[in-house]
Amino acid sequence: MTHAGFIVAAYLFTGAVLTALVVWSVVEHRRQRSALAKLEARLGRSDAE
Repeated sequence: MTHAGFIVAAYLFTGAVLTALVVWSVVEHRRQRSALAKLEARLGRSDAE
């Protein structure tokens, strides 16, 4: 159990990185959807086309 601190820190770091990646992905997805909607509105397109 001498390495328990290192193992816990590694899991915490990994969890933080994975959480940051998920948050970044969600934010980027929303940003891209917004940009696409603005572009479609500018070009006069709709979902029906």
